[in-house]
Amino acid sequence: MAGRERSGPGAADADLFAGRPWALCPSSSTSPAALEAARALALRCGSEPVVLAADEHDAAVALVSHLPQIAASAVAAVLLRAGSTVSGLDPVSLAGPGLQDTTRIAASDPQLWVDVLRQNAAAVGPLVRSLAEELDAAAVALERLAAGQDAGAEALDDLLRRGGAGRSRVPVKRGGHDSDFAPVAVAVPDHPGQLAGVLVSAAEAGINVEDVRVEHLAGRPRGVIELLVRTGARAGAERALAAAGWTVLERDGGRTARN
Repeated sequence: MAGRERSGPGAADADLFAGRPWALCPSSSTSPAALEAARALALRCGSEPVVLAADEHDAAVALVSHLPQIAASAVAAVLLRAGSTVSGLDPVSLAGPGLQDTTRIAASDPQLWVDVLRQNAAAVGPLVRSLAEELDAAAVALERLAAGQDAGAEALDDLLRRGGAGRSRVPVKRGGHDSDFAPVAVAVPDHPGQLAGVLVSAAEAGINVEDVRVEHLAGRPRGVIELLVRTGARAGAERALAAAGWTVLERDGGRTARN
């Protein structure tokens, strides 16, 4: 379970499988030697082998891989219906990280995904139906809000709360979940070397960075570098980076220092 929406030699990554689950689905005819050879290969690639039945695998990937692909593609497809505003503005030009993150995998190869979904349609179909039911309920709630009915707010609050609870189950890093980590956001100008500079400052301060995310759109004067650290280390990391002269964005959207 690894990879990105891009393919080909240019998207190759030597660490592609590092820390990622590698599903092994032996059948009744699989020999112990073959299973062990596959397990050894997964370990040599840096993956974490997991043995499970084929139907268990199909149900799991339908939930964590195939459903997200359908959802991302559906959201991105709706963008094609958006026309320009009266002033001539393309509304999609206002997109921020939320839309970028939600639709990232919509850029995947359609032919590849049709083949994948054909093989697992029986498992994916009911999940897409469940997603449609959630969205339909949200649409009804929004219609009620538009009509001035507070019941719509209650329904949306329930959806958002359940969504947050579901998100907390998603591994951010193998062995850790969303609640185990916290982001430290640093605003940087669009100049060469900013990412390297932030990481050097973090290393000099002894900050263990679990992951890095860059939020930036071409042509904009600045971006945000988000360092993922253990929750208990967040406050110390913010103080250290601010002391090093970086513009650390506070949790309320403010800032603590400017580089």
